[in-house]
Amino acid sequence: MTMKMKMLACILGLGLLSAPMQAAAVVNADVTWDIDFKGFLILNYYSEQHLVVNAMEALVDEGSGGTWTMTWGNSASGGNGLTNDTLKDATSIPSNVTVTLPNAWALRGLTTNGTAKVSIAFKEGTTTQELTNGASKVTAQHLKVSQGSVTDQAITIPVTGLLKSQAKIGNVLMDLDISGLTQAGVHTGGKFTITAEAI
Repeated sequence: MTMKMKMLACILGLGLLSAPMQAAAVVNADVTWDIDFKGFLILNYYSEQHLVVNAMEALVDEGSGGTWTMTWGNSASGGNGLTNDTLKDATSIPSNVTVTLPNAWALRGLTTNGTAKVSIAFKEGTTTQELTNGASKVTAQHLKVSQGSVTDQAITIPVTGLLKSQAKIGNVLMDLDISGLTQAGVHTGGKFTITAEAI
């Protein structure tokens, strides 16, 4: 290659290097997207509850027994003896007891309108339930749930998120008819269901 041709090749090479490079093709596409959450409820609860009624005692003063007379070797007579019909009631022993199980459940989650229904029922679907110990029985009735100032068999509460700090904590209430109690000890057979549902 002659000197002239070498110089020409160098000039052409420099010209190619200094020419602006053509920009690469760019295509932008906008995508619209969304997420459909179908709802999520988290119900915290205790699967067992044990109620212990502390030992109690009661003194009932029946007043004066009157004046009794007796002779040597015989029973006294003429006074006021106790009978089942005349016994005074023990004011510390009611026939019905209202029980509150505080902070027995908690609900958190997501719903479309920010609320959920919480309801409670005895497992058998009945309005009362007997807990027994042999022939001795306690009858539970008027089962309810409460949260804040709202109390009923079914209540509507706000649900505002999945965090533990966002949970709404509630109670369980019931009345106990203890008129059928005939002995101390554990009375079994109680079971209720707490239901939470999005509304």
